[in-house]
Amino acid sequence: MFETKALYQNDPRWKDVKLGFQNKETIGTWGCLMTSMTMVANGFGFDETPKSINTKMKQAGGFQGGLIIPGVLPTVCPGIVFKGYQPCENNPAPLGQIDAALAAGMPVIAQVDWSPKAGVQTHWVVIYGKEEGRYLMRDPYCYSGDSPDKKLYLTDRYNHQGKSPAKAITGVVWFEGRPRDGGTGGAVIEKPEPVDIPADTFTAYVTIEELAMRSAPSIAGGLLKRLPLSAEVTSLEPSSGKDWRSRPVVACAGPR
Repeated sequence: MFETKALYQNDPRWKDVKLGFQNKETIGTWGCLMTSMTMVANGFGFDETPKSINTKMKQAGGFQGGLIIPGVLPTVCPGIVFKGYQPCENNPAPLGQIDAALAAGMPVIAQVDWSPKAGVQTHWVVIYGKEEGRYLMRDPYCYSGDSPDKKLYLTDRYNHQGKSPAKAITGVVWFEGRPRDGGTGGAVIEKPEPVDIPADTFTAYVTIEELAMRSAPSIAGGLLKRLPLSAEVTSLEPSSGKDWRSRPVVACAGPR
């Protein structure tokens, strides 16, 4: 079971901090997704607060106004992998995938409707396990009577009109990583096997400023380094007998 300590967006230590790049909403009012992401990061070995993640995500370009961009979390917490966002307001939630993630020890950040009023009043929680068929959650909003040690079940709080989990969950954000056994400093990135550099290499040059080089060949990979314009990069495959235009990309531009 994924383990992480409870954090609350309405904690007096940071509830009045402005969220992202805007001057109205605060961590206390809109910070449920960011606080959920912070709990996920800490479960993978980091030691963050909603306030520190707010600052780091701003520095990494992880906000559009006050809206946080989950795919930027691996930039500030290397080793965590963003696997995507899956909306399901109009379809049943992917409970099979959620159960598979939990069985693998991974958390699931779930969007729920926090109010029984008509429409969807978006709120985000961390589902970290399942017990007797019910989903265990960490709720980033501290209601009266809540405490870090109190066991919370998703459908005890967010099953308005008797909704089942398949209907109560209206969106899912997926992250993966490897929990660190003791110590601090974040999730572990597997050390790659050494590769011999061939005598006949292929060289390319960066054509944009701040090119992202990542730990995996996709924008979900953790950010390793940003390369300046005209930086030289070398392919670890021999260049002989191959058309350079068909070569695999060694670093690719994309969302930050």
